[in-house]
Amino acid sequence: MIPDDWLLPPEKMQTEKELAALKDENARLKKAEPSFAIRCVDGTDTEVERYEGSYIWYEALTDAEVGELMDRLKERFPLETDFGPKEPEERDAPQTGGIRIPGMKQVFTPATDDEIAKYRDEAYPQWLERCEEVLRDHHRTLRQEEPVLEFMFLAENRGTRPATDALVTIEARGNFQIKPPPYKNRDDQQVDEVDDSDKHQASGLPRPPAAPCGQRRTSIGGRSHDHPLHALDVLNRSLRGVPGMMDYGSSVLDPARFRAPIIQPKARDPNSFFYKPDRPMMPQDAFSIECDQWRHENGEEPFVGEIHVPTDQDQVDGALVCRIQAGNLSKPESKLIPLRIAIQHASRL
Repeated sequence: MIPDDWLLPPEKMQTEKELAALKDENARLKKAEPSFAIRCVDGTDTEVERYEGSYIWYEALTDAEVGELMDRLKERFPLETDFGPKEPEERDAPQTGGIRIPGMKQVFTPATDDEIAKYRDEAYPQWLERCEEVLRDHHRTLRQEEPVLEFMFLAENRGTRPATDALVTIEARGNFQIKPPPYKNRDDQQVDEVDDSDKHQASGLPRPPAAPCGQRRTSIGGRSHDHPLHALDVLNRSLRGVPGMMDYGSSVLDPARFRAPIIQPKARDPNSFFYKPDRPMMPQDAFSIECDQWRHENGEEPFVGEIHVPTDQDQVDGALVCRIQAGNLSKPESKLIPLRIAIQHASRL
C-alpha cells in the first residue's frame, strides 16, 4: 500500500483557484494603497474604547435667593451718610525727609452738594442694579467657567502611498452635537493667559462706589501741582519752538502713505488639513476636514472637537465616529467610540 503522506492534496476546483487569485490580487492592491490607524484618547493621552464624562449645568438663582443676597449686600455696604468736614481748610504741609519747603500748603476742599447728590441718587443705586444683574447672570458665568467636554481622534497613514483627496468626517450619533474648538492664533492665546489670572475677579461683584469726602491737595504759592493736566502743560510749553515737533509738512499726512498694500493670496498647502467647507461655529451633528494629499508615515494627525449636550436631560448615550475616505482608498476606515455623559443640575450661591 502507498502511504497516505505520499499522496498529493486534492486538486482545487476552478472556483477555488479563482478565489485564491482574487485574494492575492486584493492583497497586492492594498499594499499599494494608504492604510489608516485610528484611535481615541482622553485628556491624559490614554487610549480609550469608551468615552465617559460628566457635565454640570448651573440653574439660575430664584427671585428669593437674589433678594436675600441683595439684602446682605446692602447690610455689608450701606449707603454712606458721612461725607467729611463741610468747611475748607488750609495748613502747612508736613515735613518730607526732615525738610520743609517754604510756601507749601495742604488745602482741603469739602465735598460739594452735587458730588453728594450724584453719589446718593446715581452712583449707589446704579451699583445696586449692577450687582443684581451680576447675581441674576451668575449661572451663565459659572457655565462659561465649566470645562468644555472635548474628544480627540488620532489618525495616521501607515500605508505605502499618500492618500489623495482625503476626507475625515467626525459624526455624533445620539442626542448630542459636536463642533471644533474655537480658532485661536498665538496672540489670542497670550491674551487668554493674561486674562486667566483675573477671571475670578472679573466674574465677581463690582466694587461699591466711593462716597465723596473732600480732597486734599498740596500747593506751592497758591498753585496746585497735582492737577492731571499740569505735567502735560509743562511738557507742551517746553516743546514749543523745537524744530520738527509741529512743522511736519503735508507729506506725512499724504493719503498715499496710508494705502493698504496689495496682498496676493497664497496657494493652499496640499499637505495641510482644512475644514470643509468652513470651520463650524455652532454645534451640529457632524463636521468634515479635507486634505489634498495626506502623507504616509508622517505621524498621527489630531482631530479635536467639543461635545455639547442637551440641558433638559440627566444622561446622554450615543457614539462618536471618525471616518476616513480617500480617492485611492478602496474601503473607508472608521472608528466608533461609545459615549455616555451624566448631566448634573446644580445651583451655587
